[in-house]
Amino acid sequence: MTEFVSESDAQIWESKPAHPNQDKNTYDILQENAQKKEEEENQRRKTQFQANRVVGEDDLEFYWKAEADEKEKRQQHKQEIQDFLKERETATTTTEVEPAAIIAPKPQKKRKKSSFVPTVIVKKKKTEDQGKEEEKEQEKEKEKEEKGK
Repeated sequence: MTEFVSESDAQIWESKPAHPNQDKNTYDILQENAQKKEEEENQRRKTQFQANRVVGEDDLEFYWKAEADEKEKRQQHKQEIQDFLKERETATTTTEVEPAAIIAPKPQKKRKKSSFVPTVIVKKKKTEDQGKEEEKEQEKEKEKEEKGK
């Protein structure tokens, strides 16, 4: 599909200025942004430096005292660390190692008794008397069946 554009529309589009970054690639844009940030940082540092230059003698003494205290604290901390390491080295080399204690086995947990009780059916051996009685009962049943027929 071809679109047809009137001459007036074409003239309007041609007269519009192009986007300022249209011809630039991404690298150039990033480089310009970095340069702008660097210039802003330099300007901030200059103003900070100028503000710091107007400092009274009392302020300088306070600053020097604070700096000296900070150095002293760092030195003291380093010394504490060195002392600790020395103590640790001497403690590990001079201490006698005691034999390890015999470790008793852990007691086993008692098993919980099951509430299920299996039913056992015990077949009794037939005695001669019981055998005779069963035979008599079977004979009676057979007679009843024959009478019923």
